[in-house]
Amino acid sequence: MFNSLLLDSNDSVIADRLSRLQDSLRGLTLSTREEYQAAVYSMVNTVLNLGDNMQTLTQIRSKPAIVGDLSQNLTLLNQDSNDIAAEILRIENSAGDLYNLAAASQNALRQLIRQSIYISNQQQFLAPFIDDSVLQPGYTATLDYNAGLATLPLGTQTLLSPTFSIGIGSSGSAVNAISNLSSTTVGTSFQWSGSSLEMLLSFPSPTIVNRLQIALDTYTGLEITNLTSSPDGLVFNDVLADLDVPIIILDATSGKCSGDVIIDFPPRLVQQMRVVIACRAGQTSFALRSFNAYKRSYQSSGMVTSQPIYLSSTSAEFAAEQVTTSPYTSITHQISTDGVNFVSIAPGVVAVSQPFWYRAILNRSDSAFSQQSSPLLPLPSSAAANTPYTINSQTTTTLNNGMVEQTIVLSNVTGPVVFQDAPLTGSLSAQVGSLFLKNTSDFTLTGNTLTFTATQSLVTISYQTSALGASALASLQGYYSPLLYEASFQAV
Repeated sequence: MFNSLLLDSNDSVIADRLSRLQDSLRGLTLSTREEYQAAVYSMVNTVLNLGDNMQTLTQIRSKPAIVGDLSQNLTLLNQDSNDIAAEILRIENSAGDLYNLAAASQNALRQLIRQSIYISNQQQFLAPFIDDSVLQPGYTATLDYNAGLATLPLGTQTLLSPTFSIGIGSSGSAVNAISNLSSTTVGTSFQWSGSSLEMLLSFPSPTIVNRLQIALDTYTGLEITNLTSSPDGLVFNDVLADLDVPIIILDATSGKCSGDVIIDFPPRLVQQMRVVIACRAGQTSFALRSFNAYKRSYQSSGMVTSQPIYLSSTSAEFAAEQVTTSPYTSITHQISTDGVNFVSIAPGVVAVSQPFWYRAILNRSDSAFSQQSSPLLPLPSSAAANTPYTINSQTTTTLNNGMVEQTIVLSNVTGPVVFQDAPLTGSLSAQVGSLFLKNTSDFTLTGNTLTFTATQSLVTISYQTSALGASALASLQGYYSPLLYEASFQAV
């Protein structure tokens, strides 16, 4: 009589033993059918009665010693070991299948929730880039569904390997090793006991970085309050200022409710990056699964075009959530009444037909990078008719310790002067003839913007900055991309 364990797909030890028994059954040489039946029933029942237990070993006699007793036991132990190992592998595979099934179901449910939140209707059209359902096929921009983002066509993506350490500005202590953040072992995490963590990412040499991705252990309510980088310890870049945000919230709403924390920003040469993560929900501890830095390169142009859009009005409020770095990257927004001929639009109220089409053209201006040798930030084309100054001359002198000195002579200065790189503290001087102007009373320097309190007919400006600043801009060219997070039309 067959044991019910044979019907259990999660227990294959007995099935393996029966399969191995087949070789012994094929080797039987008996005279009658009854003898064969008795032998088969006996051998099969022996396996079934044994169940999942280990096979009974042969007693080894002391006298006379028989080598076969030992070798037979070793064979039995080897068979049991193989059966157990095979069963463990089957359990692992089954657990993996269940995990993948649960993850796929979870991702599908999460995607349905996201699509319900960002759905379009007759009052509002949304292009959130969490899928391509509202876009025409053939778009050339790269869509990151997890981040809800459109960028220039992605060329390469390289996962970087920084060294992690804890800064002295932290409030609390580590529960385990911070190196867990870069571990590839499933199930590891870095746990912090405290309300604030200052984390330092260090690279052996200045490395291009333009994306961070953080995997949270739990969505307990955290925020990044400080995110800066430096190529050499002399110049510091504020990434939050680049993104025009005071903080970045890390919770389940990240990535437009995908829960994935993905931070894209203009590329930076980074030797050290400082990240401050603070609790905003009153908790006293938190954990991070991973913290990855990437170097992503892009092509120079990309485009997305919507499906026909129907709204309940002939006018709509157009808005776009985007990050561009003038004059290097730009996004042109267009609409069309026939899906063929497009005209440019700007945020605000626009006239629309029924239906109409929307298009976004993402560009990187490679010609703007040819002006990188200038220490001054290029003026936008809209300011050409009313330039705040005239450049008479500019000179760059290489100094020791990875620094350069910029000397600029300007005339007819009527507005702010914006430098490519922020001058090192205390290094800037402004001179009119033989007279040196005084800080705060004659001019102010905020970040990389110099403002005079009065019009200057002719002024000489000198300051020191890092050689890895604007002078290294050409090496970053292929890593710049505008970031388009959302486009919307609201019927009015």
